[in-house]
Amino acid sequence: MKEQYQIYKLRFTTAVHFSDERDDYSKSLVHLHSDSLQAALLSVLASAGYDVPPDGDTGFVVSSLFPYYQEKKDSGEDAVYFFPRPQTNEAPGSEMLSYLKTIKNIKWLDQHYFQKLLKGEQLFSNMLDPDSMKGEFLTDQKLPQEGMYVRQQQARVAVPRQYELDGHKKDAEPFYMERIYFSDYSGLYFIAKGNSETFELLEKGLNILKSEGLGTDRTVGNGFFEWEQTTISLEVKASEYAMNLSMYLPEDEMILKQILQKNQVAYDFMKRGGWITTPPYSKLRKNSIYMLTEGSILHTGQQSALFVKGRIADLKPQIEALTPNHAIYRNGKSLFIPIKPVKDE
Repeated sequence: MKEQYQIYKLRFTTAVHFSDERDDYSKSLVHLHSDSLQAALLSVLASAGYDVPPDGDTGFVVSSLFPYYQEKKDSGEDAVYFFPRPQTNEAPGSEMLSYLKTIKNIKWLDQHYFQKLLKGEQLFSNMLDPDSMKGEFLTDQKLPQEGMYVRQQQARVAVPRQYELDGHKKDAEPFYMERIYFSDYSGLYFIAKGNSETFELLEKGLNILKSEGLGTDRTVGNGFFEWEQTTISLEVKASEYAMNLSMYLPEDEMILKQILQKNQVAYDFMKRGGWITTPPYSKLRKNSIYMLTEGSILHTGQQSALFVKGRIADLKPQIEALTPNHAIYRNGKSLFIPIKPVKDE
């Protein structure tokens, strides 16, 4: 049976840059992690004076922001939504090595192919239609010939945040910043889970954030967007395994062991942290933690619908005389969707 889930579509009206975990400005991600979106929403809501819970839990949980393609403003019903490719161990046999090279670059699956994997169907073990493989995207739908987005390099100068050991500030250095422009009415979307009250708070945050921007270089006009709310249908079947659609921070070590204990799991970790943005502490880094990346397949116990796992961590560094007088939250609560491992067929 198909379930309806609330989604928010962000159409960017300016260029965007989303840094990776290495802060390599010469390359922009084409999506934004859920913990970065949550941090941005929490920050603008607190700055605007809204009543934000002291533990940083806004009551709504969001997926990471994933790409969607939409040709025209009024063609929303025909929008193509993409999901991250699950980190399965499925691969073609040795006699299909040339095909393996072709499919290894696929990072995003449209709703049709994503549903196949949710049901446990084999997808990459057999030959796919070459016309459906469009660079990083797997879809039978028509996409622009030039792609869903355009990458552009811009020359910039970096002013260091920190000083050398001798007390002198480091010299400014030139670098290149990659910016992304989405084609037509394309952009990024995320799934949200909550209730009418928490969705109202989420939308208040989006209304502020759309004029402040998402990502890097917001002060020079990057990351501005328009947003709209709609729904998406997904057919979900009960399974003891699930795939996370958000960055996931396990509740404790025991939970971590439980979700990684089966042979069919497939996962990856990513270090999360970054610079403090509260003036005048922007020369300090937050503490760091590791989260499981989107698309990990974990053993979560029997589930039959979209559900939430994870916790929120405070990354405020313990430097009494220097740190800001508020917590610095990193939201590791994740949306999970049940998935049948391919080996269950």
